[in-house]
Amino acid sequence: MKCDAIRYHGVLAGEEKTRYCANMFNIGFDCNVVDLTATLKNYPLLKGTMAYMMAVLVMMVKKKGADLRVEADGKVLHDGPLLLTAVSGGSYCGGGVKGMPLADLTDGLLNVNIIYNVPRIEFIKKFPYYAKGTHMELPDIGNILSHTMCKKVVVTPNQGTMRLCTDGEIVDAGRVEMEVVPGGFRFIVPAKADEER
Repeated sequence: MKCDAIRYHGVLAGEEKTRYCANMFNIGFDCNVVDLTATLKNYPLLKGTMAYMMAVLVMMVKKKGADLRVEADGKVLHDGPLLLTAVSGGSYCGGGVKGMPLADLTDGLLNVNIIYNVPRIEFIKKFPYYAKGTHMELPDIGNILSHTMCKKVVVTPNQGTMRLCTDGEIVDAGRVEMEVVPGGFRFIVPAKADEER
């Protein structure tokens, strides 16, 4: 079956490069969680999902986000401090967190979530819904999150570089342009899974 790819271009680890992403970019809180998870996995009792959830708790206490300018199809969505932004073709990240429930790997669109620099308690209250992918159903979700569907995204750090997590791999990056490549990947899937689509 064909799935969309995301082509991205920018200064990555000090070099100008063009690469491809299969699922999701995370910047800010999510990326910081992935970064810490890699360290926590070295501890005996913290493996897999347990390490990820512990990293989430630590980052909730620190509330470390990012300072970014985010543009979608030429329109500025946000310019300034935020908790996190994610750009994706797929729905899931981390230990099964369904942060992009409206995403579809075959619709030719990118999904952009921006979670504002909201109070810690507000984010903690909403996180269980975010993890399950039911947050878009909450009546007040617009107060803490914006969701956009588009073809192209440009993310620029307002101060120096940003930590960019691409499908779990982290690199320091400058301005990055991301655009959807419809049907850019071809995957072999079990016949039953293909029939269910």
